[in-house]
Amino acid sequence: MSRLYLHGRSSTGMLLSKLDQILHRGQQESLNISSYSAASSAPVGDVTTLLLSNWNFEAMDLTVLQKLIEFLRNRAIHLENVTLQNCAVIDASREESIRERHVVMAEILSSSPTLTIRFDKQQPHVPRCILDGFLQSAKLPPSTRRTKHLKLQGVNLTKPLLDSLRIAVPPWTLECFEISSRITLSELDRKRASVFGVPSNYSATEQTIRSFCLLLRQHSLQTLKLDSCHIPDEYLSRILQSVRRDNLKTLSIRGNLAQEKTMQVLADWLLDESCHLETLSLDWQRQYGCLGNCSSFSIQMPFIAKVIIQNQSLQNLSISENELSDDEMKLLCSALRRNKGLKILDLRDCLIRTQGFHYLSKILPDLKLSHLNLS
Repeated sequence: MSRLYLHGRSSTGMLLSKLDQILHRGQQESLNISSYSAASSAPVGDVTTLLLSNWNFEAMDLTVLQKLIEFLRNRAIHLENVTLQNCAVIDASREESIRERHVVMAEILSSSPTLTIRFDKQQPHVPRCILDGFLQSAKLPPSTRRTKHLKLQGVNLTKPLLDSLRIAVPPWTLECFEISSRITLSELDRKRASVFGVPSNYSATEQTIRSFCLLLRQHSLQTLKLDSCHIPDEYLSRILQSVRRDNLKTLSIRGNLAQEKTMQVLADWLLDESCHLETLSLDWQRQYGCLGNCSSFSIQMPFIAKVIIQNQSLQNLSISENELSDDEMKLLCSALRRNKGLKILDLRDCLIRTQGFHYLSKILPDLKLSHLNLS
């Protein structure tokens, strides 16, 4: 297995040369293409990961895009992962070749089971060429649209993005959906920023939430991760209500603002006998303006304790980076004593005090846990 790394700041000649090399010479072990590195080799069929970094697809030479299409359509290529990193942040559209560019983007977006769109700094929206590529990919036969695992990192969720995904990804095909932001604590506290942007336009945010819920209802996910998205409790509860629960095994809402509404939704879900959820992460539920990095877990703990006592499916629970008072530790330990199914519990950086550790030490001999993280 090898990775093909194409850096957008490389010269047109270098990109063409390296694509030709991997297409026609094929006796290589790995390939790394950038302005600063030379090629090593891999048989064409061994290239399973494609990383396109700092590409501006609207301004890229068309001959490079055509060669990339040739690579993607090569029957010996069996890509498993495609990543677009910091691509086309600034649009510079060339009207004379816009259709060809949309076709290229459509091929890229649908060419592998795992697609990652990643930015190092939080972006207010994805570039227009990516949106158009999703819409163009909807015209491809469903059997050629291979995306099952979608990762969006460092970009706000907008209605155009979510609507284009709903059109582009065939219903019931998405198995894993991961979203994470690069929002800073300053933006969180001063602007109350979230993955849906700054709450300046209620109507626009409401429409985006509805589009997200529609997208989630269209798939039966096995994994959903909404990490460091800082979604307010009201919106988060609605989003979780829209998730189809038939096959969901892993749910992570680390770095959001889960309060009573969200916890009630989770409790109702986890207390249902048909629940199949095995892994739940409620790490770092930091509230606005928190003096430190951790917020109180007093609202969430009664729900969690009830779930620990009654749920039969949960095996891995993480509530790290939340402040657990003595009373909350007492409630948690009482619930753990009655639990029989939990195998992994993560309590990292929970600011547990001496009395809290005392409660925990008293029940340790009775726990069925295989792993307890207190680091």
